Amino acid sequence: MAYKKITLIILAIFILYDLDAQIVYKDIDPDITTTINSTDGFKDNIVSIDFNGDSKDEYNFRWDDFGGGEWYLHTTFSAINEISLKGTNTNPYGARYIDPLMSSTSINSSLNWGNSYPEPLIGDKDDTNFQNLGDRFIGCKFSINGNTHYGWIRVKLDGALFTIKDYAYESEANTAIDAGEKNSLRIDKNEFNQFFSLYPTPSSNYIQLNTKTSVQIESIKLLSLNGNIALKCKKLDKNRIDISKIAQGVYLLQIKFNRGKVVCKKIVITN
Repeated sequence: MAYKKITLIILAIFILYDLDAQIVYKDIDPDITTTINSTDGFKDNIVSIDFNGDSKDEYNFRWDDFGGGEWYLHTTFSAINEISLKGTNTNPYGARYIDPLMSSTSINSSLNWGNSYPEPLIGDKDDTNFQNLGDRFIGCKFSINGNTHYGWIRVKLDGALFTIKDYAYESEANTAIDAGEKNSLRIDKNEFNQFFSLYPTPSSNYIQLNTKTSVQIESIKLLSLNGNIALKCKKLDKNRIDISKIAQGVYLLQIKFNRGKVVCKKIVITN
């Protein structure tokens, strides 16, 4: 009987814990910078963007400067991967232009995805594009083991100085990510309390979650402090979250609602 009980507990843990569905974030520290200039002429393989850490680059960067103001800054990537493009315009050689996404833009299937040869441009002499806009995001759509994933790369083109700062992707296939979203674990107690109330706290068997305003919940996640997902659901039974099989400890309750708005609250689970 003891063996059976242990087996059931292990099975419950594997059912509840979804370790793959999370945002994977990489801070490039220090930032990688390069200066576009005709003295050097060109530079490729500026920084490897390996979203899932499998030693296979999904994206990279290169620039060419032929002097006389003729310069080109490209994002390079495998042909099976795509990038969010700005309209249908091309430069005289057929290269298309990347869309300089602003923070919080939803990166999903509805964006204008594609590629080109020469590779899509962050900017060139015909369309400076990202230049002098401050931080902007490159929307990425790529394949891992045959599954589609979405991610972003934060870059800045300040005059001739190009900087690559960080990147992230949603490890759950076919799931949108917001530009700049790192882990959705921002905690603002006052903001959470504007929309939701919960009790008891600390909790052991269940959490009663009530809404204070008219909201439409898109997803609920319970995350450990290292970002692993202990519980995920979209609908509640009688406004209750069953935590009876979750190990004791400190967790973050993350609620996404009303077209992607996210609030988070720290909770304590006891036995």
